[in-house]
Amino acid sequence: MSAVFGVDNLSLKIGKNQILREVSWNVSRGETLGIVGESGSGKSMSVLAASGLLPKFRKNITGDAFLALESEQQSLLDMPSSEIRKLRGSRIGFVFQDPQSSLNPLMTVEQQLSEMIKLHMKLKGKQLQERLEELLELVGIADPERRLKAYPHELSGGMRQRVMIAIALSCDPDVLIADEPTTALDVTIQAQIVELVQNLQKRLGMAVVWISHDLSLVGQLADRIVVMYGGEILESCETKQLFANPRHPYTQALLASKPTMDKSIKLSTIPGSPPLTTEAVDRCVFYDRCQFKSDPRCATERPPLTAVGGDESHLVRTFCEVP
Repeated sequence: MSAVFGVDNLSLKIGKNQILREVSWNVSRGETLGIVGESGSGKSMSVLAASGLLPKFRKNITGDAFLALESEQQSLLDMPSSEIRKLRGSRIGFVFQDPQSSLNPLMTVEQQLSEMIKLHMKLKGKQLQERLEELLELVGIADPERRLKAYPHELSGGMRQRVMIAIALSCDPDVLIADEPTTALDVTIQAQIVELVQNLQKRLGMAVVWISHDLSLVGQLADRIVVMYGGEILESCETKQLFANPRHPYTQALLASKPTMDKSIKLSTIPGSPPLTTEAVDRCVFYDRCQFKSDPRCATERPPLTAVGGDESHLVRTFCEVP
């Protein structure tokens, strides 16, 4: 499958702070890519940089980001800001973490859902009304005619997130960016939102980039997973392969820290804290917290991203031989 959206050797430096360093990933139509890692690892920043949502720092971005337009991959970083704005909402949809802060409390659902459709699809009157009701039904909101007149505070947290998804899907985007969309929700509603996005993807055939710190959650819905830490990709492969054969010490530590129902198993933790965004160092970015440190090069060289056993679909950035 050809990629519909992605980044290639994307780097971002702000002053002395290396926010992103040579990040590459892509997602194809009908595929879900999971991007995981602790807070500050660069997950969201890679998407924001690629989508032109960091205009103040655009000159600090190197590498490339692309979107397939008319069957051709076109560079987003070479586009004028006005052209990228036309793509956000129409070709790239966004669902953010907290619908309470993402929705305008002074505007009705109808006003907020109409905005993108009027801008990109030029619908009005009866056609617009039918599209609005169709979108709310699509995301599982009953009695759409009444809900369109509601304000965000009149809706539950799960319903607000469904409205956010409806806004993201309003112009039939090629790719949906879901940035921690279930973090503010309880587990029951979280499961409903995950199932909703999966069903919508099957129905609409869009690509999905799901950003999360929850590796267990991403493991349930992603076809491939990218593990980020300190602004770098440390491991990337198919989801089943990642859980069956994790090759980076950080990935192994994340998997070991998952809670289980077995009370006899002590919850594992990763000692130390994630690195501050400082100047890039010529060593393994995970070195200070690594339990192995089995190769002396880890302290003096930055490991390259290499294929595991010659398998180009499984990449890892480490010198350590992990069990």
